[in-house]
Amino acid sequence: MDPNQIRGQGIALGHVGQSFGDQLGQFRAGLSAYEGAWGDDTIGGLIGAAYNVVSQWAFECWKEVADELSSAGQDLAGMASAYEETDQKAAEDLGRLQELLG
Repeated sequence: MDPNQIRGQGIALGHVGQSFGDQLGQFRAGLSAYEGAWGDDTIGGLIGAAYNVVSQWAFECWKEVADELSSAGQDLAGMASAYEETDQKAAEDLGRLQELLG
């Protein structure tokens, strides 16, 4: 495993999460221009109420996806550092063992 590649992919994944979150916010703001488009009558009110509940839930889910992508990117970067530390420790331990065995 190449820790630098893992770290790089983690950073890239973090950027994907950030970008997705930003675009989600822009999309949500754009949709607000259409609120009330279903009309003021009874059916329009029912559609509007359903839209509000469903869209709120959907945006919460999508926001969670964006947050999880960012978090996974940070986790990958941390994993890369842990691999580097483990590899360094193993190399040091093997070096000491080689010295002991002469």
